[in-house]
Amino acid sequence: MLKEWRVGIQLLLLFGLTWGCTPSVPAVTAPADVPVWQTFQDLPPTLQQELKGKRIQYVTHRIDMQLYDNLFVDPSTGEIGALSVPLLIGVQPSGSRFSRDGRYYVYTRQIGPPDVRIIDLETGKQRVLLKMEDITNVQAFWGAAISPDNRYVIVTVVGDDLLDLVRVDLQDGKFRRLFVTAPIAPETVDIAPDGMMVALCHYNAGHSAQLGLCLLDKEGQMLRELTPRSRFGSHLSAGRFTPDGMWVIYDREHRLYKVHRDGSHETQIAPCTVNGPAWVTATYALTACYVSIEPECYEMFAAALDGEAFWRLGYIEKICVDADGSRKDN
Repeated sequence: MLKEWRVGIQLLLLFGLTWGCTPSVPAVTAPADVPVWQTFQDLPPTLQQELKGKRIQYVTHRIDMQLYDNLFVDPSTGEIGALSVPLLIGVQPSGSRFSRDGRYYVYTRQIGPPDVRIIDLETGKQRVLLKMEDITNVQAFWGAAISPDNRYVIVTVVGDDLLDLVRVDLQDGKFRRLFVTAPIAPETVDIAPDGMMVALCHYNAGHSAQLGLCLLDKEGQMLRELTPRSRFGSHLSAGRFTPDGMWVIYDREHRLYKVHRDGSHETQIAPCTVNGPAWVTATYALTACYVSIEPECYEMFAAALDGEAFWRLGYIEKICVDADGSRKDN
């Protein structure tokens, strides 16, 4: 089994590290008749409160923060801007996260040399959490996520025949490998308030490979599979927990789904997404959707977690890209 797992890891690294990076499933555009919230005040009062003071990443399949000088969105105002603290080159955008309260930002670097850093956005100070030489046989840090209480960071590490998680305490800087028992794929995990984690897991089925979401306990031990397995080449994103940690929101075949963390009640909640949720509140999931493929243009949408409503955030700027992936003005 271990040998098969290692072969699968090598395949993942060879073919772009995750299915989300090289999807073969045709992209889905948002329906043209989606109702629009033209201003922040149009949002339901509960959602307004959930979004105030928050920052979200605008990361899609083709667009990421690196292309935008580390772009973020303030969903309460629709303002799109850059982080005030310069990030070093080589940032892995899909492995970067804001904390739930918007105070911290953790990111990974792949070159120069690779490390994991965290920024306190209130003070502007940043520090190194993990370096290559800290973990034996590690070749790269692929992603990092901050616990909801800001007490620790979980880092995905990649090396020779190795995919594992490392927990770093933010107060004293101490860290330890978790030695996960799940066949995780190199994608950033998400952390629930009780420490449970959702990950993208890789499985071997004969000569083929499959992916599915799986639930890990706070020590990285496999608890259960959450979703049906998807074949190699299909599109599946890592999941994001709802604030209570009971539901996971994710992208499958460019549509947004939710599943209870006990593996039940998988339900489609939105007709489109580019690469999963950008932010999840107690009532809505925010996601970027294509509004056109040629030219490639994206807008931000909000899907009610009960599946009963889908709105476009009309006050957030539409973003389009040229063929080379660079941003262009609308």
